[in-house]
Formats: sequence, structure tokens, C-alpha cells
Amino acid sequence: SFYEPNHQIIFTIIANLHRENKKVDMLTVAHALQEIGSDIPIYSLAELTARVASAAHIKAHATIIADIATRRDLIETAQRIVNKATTLTTDEMLSLWRQQLDITEEAAAAANDAPVSLKDYLPIAADKLNEPDGGQGLTTGFPSLDRHLSGLKPGRLYIIGGRPGQGKTSIALNIAIENAKEGYTTLFISAEQDVNDLANKIIGSTSGLGHQHLDNKRLTANDWQKIEHSLATIERFQGNIFLKDNPSNITHITALVRTLKKRSQLHLVIVDYLQLISPAAKKNNRIREQEVSEISRTLKQLSLSEKLPIIALSQLNRDVKGRPELHHLRESGAIEQDADAVLLIYRPALDGSVEHGLDYGEIQLAKNRRGASGVAVKFFNKDMAQFSEQPFDRPF
Repeated sequence: SFYEPNHQIIFTIIANLHRENKKVDMLTVAHALQEIGSDIPIYSLAELTARVASAAHIKAHATIIADIATRRDLIETAQRIVNKATTLTTDEMLSLWRQQLDITEEAAAAANDAPVSLKDYLPIAADKLNEPDGGQGLTTGFPSLDRHLSGLKPGRLYIIGGRPGQGKTSIALNIAIENAKEGYTTLFISAEQDVNDLANKIIGSTSGLGHQHLDNKRLTANDWQKIEHSLATIERFQGNIFLKDNPSNITHITALVRTLKKRSQLHLVIVDYLQLISPAAKKNNRIREQEVSEISRTLKQLSLSEKLPIIALSQLNRDVKGRPELHHLRESGAIEQDADAVLLIYRPALDGSVEHGLDYGEIQLAKNRRGASGVAVKFFNKDMAQFSEQPFDRPF
């Protein structure tokens, strides 16, 4: 982190002496410099030592040095971009800048990655247990799931899996809406649909009309009345949902999350969906399963570093018939291992089974790292627009 090469050498020697449990003072450092054949004069050490009033604030001083080094790196990157502005494309310039930001953020994370003493953290853990809601996380919109999961909690990765057309996106948007109503902010990132489609689904859900009905454009006066009422409802929480379509890759997603978290309150991230996200870098010798595994692992690490619950939607294998199981997750790889909980959607109607003329669905809690699994929540919806939990006792 030091700008002066001599200061880098001196610091390296001090660090080596400390690591070897040797005494660190001006004489031992001077002797070590002589041993490596350095031409740094002794009086330079004396001058540096004289400038330090006290070692009491050494941690604060180290933070200042690291911060200045970070600024210098960013300035150098910016200068490289300026120098190459006429030869690089916009995407290449953005990629170069994002690479530097990733390096900077990783360095900052490493600097703050010291182990936490249980003695120091125990009072914090006790305070969390004493919170009025018992540390309950964000809602899924389904009370039974909230009880089994204790809500959606920071640092945890949740997978919602389903076959195409089973309502993964609609359920995820419903989760965003329910939390937005409570004042919690969600970043919804879609690699499948554009912002306009997502907005239409939100309007379709809150109006009860369904997005497919809105797409038909054959709206009656009664429909418009419902839409106007829906827009008035959405206005009350619209500032709590951020939409982003077509992310370039997992690095772009990571940067989006960290930027929004720093800029404003962010409580939940939803990614739609895993198999459409590109890895940080394409490697010719990797199969797609390895790439998806890298993406799921990155999302898990992001949930921990940013202290956010992250929901990632996932496709199931198309040849799945009947109730899905964990191994049906498409290109699963490490998805099951990375996830704190896996929820699988099943709609019997898609297999030709309709109960009492109703198109209902089940959300199966197939994995729950911190609680019971093997339970299912039954929900009813109209045109995949609105969701309401129904009494349902069947374990699976």
C-alpha cells in the first residue's frame, strides 16, 4: 500500500520480524536491511521513527494508508481509461473499471476480515435474540413458510426452483411487493424479462387482473378502474422496489448490489434466474454446470459480505414429472450445497390434475439448513396474479 518503494521494503521487514516473533525496533530493522543488501541509510529509519508521536493509534494510521493507496489505484485506473478512450469500446472501458472496483473491494474486505472474538460478539448475539420479533427475517408472503424459515434472513441464500411457466417470477415479485409494503427495499434483477414486463406483472398482481390479461390490450372500463386503483396502491411502496434487466454477468450483479447498498437502504436481492446469468469470465474448458456453480457460490458469498438475504430463481429439468425433488434442479452442481433453503414449486394442473376446478400450487420446502424441511404450503392464485395460502397439512 506504500507509495515509496523504500517504505514498502521497511514495512515488509517489520512484518517478517513480527511474524517470526522477533523484537522490532530500529536496530533489528536496520540489521535486517543490511542482511538483504538494502542501501536504505540508517538515518532514514531514524527520521521515520521521529515522525511517529505514538503507536497507540497505529490501526487508525494503517487505515489511512490503505485508504490513500486505494484512491491512488482508482486514479491510476481512471488515467488508463482516459489514455485508451479512443481505442476502447464503452463496454471495454466499463469492464476495466469494474475489474478495478472488484480488486479494490476485495482488498477492503480482506483488511476488515479479522476474526471476531466470541467475548466481543456474544452481547450482540444476545441483543438479536432479544429483539421484539425474535430476530424474524423478511416475509415470503406465506405465513407457514415464514414460521419454518423464521423469515428471510441476512447472509442466507434461498433458491426457488420450478419448471418453466410455473410462476417463479410471479412468486418472487409477490415477495418483493409484500416486503415493499412493510417498508423494506428489494433489488429485483432479471436476465429473462425486461423492466416493462416486470412492471406489468406488478400491476397485474396488485390489480388482480394478471399480466397476461394486461398483455391482451383488450381492457374494459372495469379493468381500467382496477388498474387505476392498483397504481394508487403501488405509489405507496414503489420507492421500495428497484428493477434491473439484462445484467451482463455475475460481476455486474455484485457491483449493482454493493452500489445500491451503499447508496440507500437495501434489504433483499432477487435474481431471476441462475441459469441465464453469465459467469465473471468465460473459460473454454468449463462446462455450464461449473459456471452455474460459480454463480451460486458468488451469490452466497455476496449475501454474507453485504448481510442481505438473496433469493435466486432456478429452472428445473424439463423432463420432471410430478412433484420435483432437489436433484431436479437444472445444472445443479453446488446450488444445493450453497443454498440455506430450497423451495420447489409444483402445479398439478400442468400435469393434468386440477382439484375442485382450481389451479392451485404447492411450494415444497425441500431443504432448510436451520429448521424442518419436508413441508409444503398450498397456495391458490388466479392467472398467477395473486397468491393466498390455503390450509394444507400434507408433508411430502
